[in-house]
Amino acid sequence: MATESDVFDLFGRVAFKAQMFELTIGTLVITMKTITAGRFADDEEEHRQLAQDFINKVNEKTLGQIVGDLKLLVPNMGDEIAEALGQALDARNRLIHGFFAVVMDDLQTPEGRDRVVENLLSKLDAIRSADDISNARIEELHQMMREAGLMPPQAG
Repeated sequence: MATESDVFDLFGRVAFKAQMFELTIGTLVITMKTITAGRFADDEEEHRQLAQDFINKVNEKTLGQIVGDLKLLVPNMGDEIAEALGQALDARNRLIHGFFAVVMDDLQTPEGRDRVVENLLSKLDAIRSADDISNARIEELHQMMREAGLMPPQAG
């Protein structure tokens, strides 16, 4: 039987993963925009400034807008990837926007807290799946960029 502490600890871990997913999607959008814009700088400082400009633009948007941008940048995105991103976005939004208001009654009993834990674990699974897919795509894109001489070789 889950305790309140178990619920709050798990909520924190899921919220952390949701934020890491946001960063991953932002990185993927920045990478795709860099590729499609052909904006690669030989000068490292200029490259940093281009990346910062993209980050600033991404930070002004909601996660839903960023996912929408990604879908526009990758029109042939597979159904599986698009579905995973949609599920993760939905899970993240339900987590961040009013989660505890929805589960308040369940927090009052051990059985209810078990349901809340199951709810949180399903959100974690959705977010983790989309994050794993997105990170793999980023690595593929970075490898292509390294092979084209657009990024330095991977260290180590």
